[in-house]
Amino acid sequence: MMSLDRWTDGAKAILQATLESAQTAGHPELTPAHLLSALIHEGGLVRALLEKADADPDRLAGELSNALNRLPTVHGGAQPTTSAELAAIFSAAQNRAQRAGHAYVTARIFSGPLSRSPTTSSAPS
Repeated sequence: MMSLDRWTDGAKAILQATLESAQTAGHPELTPAHLLSALIHEGGLVRALLEKADADPDRLAGELSNALNRLPTVHGGAQPTTSAELAAIFSAAQNRAQRAGHAYVTARIFSGPLSRSPTTSSAPS
């Protein structure tokens, strides 16, 4: 179970953006692609790392949007569930924060577990 009491406001904002993106699109499940999209749009560390790696964050955001548009949709206002893969990323981020001696999970700490996700590491580039 994910405990948000040890998440910074920034990390909670990214989670909220991830949830809103899935809800708006009618997706029944939150995925790593939703998280990566939210992190790119947030304009922080992930965008800077992509630019430093000579990747085009706007192009990747567009490709993620196209991939997300192909996901199944549902109607009826139900809140999306968290996919097993995204839950594993959140758990790894919490564990990573603990191992580093941090009291809180930050949005920055998502980048490690997210980069090892099979879904996002094979995202179009």
